[in-house]
Amino acid sequence: MGLFNLGGSAEIANEKEAFFAIIFACMAADGEIAPEEEMSLLNLLSTKPTFRKFDLRDAMKKIQRILKETKSLETLLDKAAEKISAELRPTVYATACDFVLADGEVAPAEEAVIAMLKSKLAISDDLSKKIIEVIIIKNKA
Repeated sequence: MGLFNLGGSAEIANEKEAFFAIIFACMAADGEIAPEEEMSLLNLLSTKPTFRKFDLRDAMKKIQRILKETKSLETLLDKAAEKISAELRPTVYATACDFVLADGEVAPAEEAVIAMLKSKLAISDDLSKKIIEVIIIKNKA
């Protein structure tokens, strides 16, 4: 390790950071992250029991650093997906779909990230379809 390389490359440390990274990747799919999207992400995850007593702002900085180092959403998803337990995978996928579908429109880049995520989390076609149908119904109101 060099004198000024104090931390080495950042890694996703645990399942909470991995969950955050996946939703962050969905947000970053279009290549731009607006401040409103960051606030939306922080607000969405702060309501989840998983993220109680978890510093979402620190996680945001760390995941941004990892994405900058890897320069690839797919690599970020790879690093994150391997940290997600089988039991939590449908929840993470549903949360990602909910985030992407929140505005009622799905950009091609967002659809590509969701497709990648579906594969990396081993979500079946049937389960994926059910999740998306429910989220579309939920967001109609």
